[in-house]
Amino acid sequence: MATVGAFGLAFILNYIILTNLLKYKVEFWKMLIKPIIAVAIMALVVPKSYLFLAPYSLNLGILVTVLVGMVAYFVTLFILGAIKKEDIVAVPKIGSRLAVVLQKFKLLR
Repeated sequence: MATVGAFGLAFILNYIILTNLLKYKVEFWKMLIKPIIAVAIMALVVPKSYLFLAPYSLNLGILVTVLVGMVAYFVTLFILGAIKKEDIVAVPKIGSRLAVVLQKFKLLR
């Protein structure tokens, strides 16, 4: 609990400095709400995936469930528009090619 409190205090102090001294506006919708929605959807998908796959193979079930969770999280972020083309292009080596593929699937705005 102390760790959460310490990080919470650090967040508040950093937020005050960013907004007051640097005149930086934090976009809570993009930085906080959209990822929370993506986590909530992932949290709904992952247990169902595990319950479906675990009876067949425990290790394979865990591996596939982690992959399903990753896909659910990132697809939700793309659908919500939390990840922009500039973010993808900034990825070294594959960014520009990945951006083209994601635009074909209409996942980038």
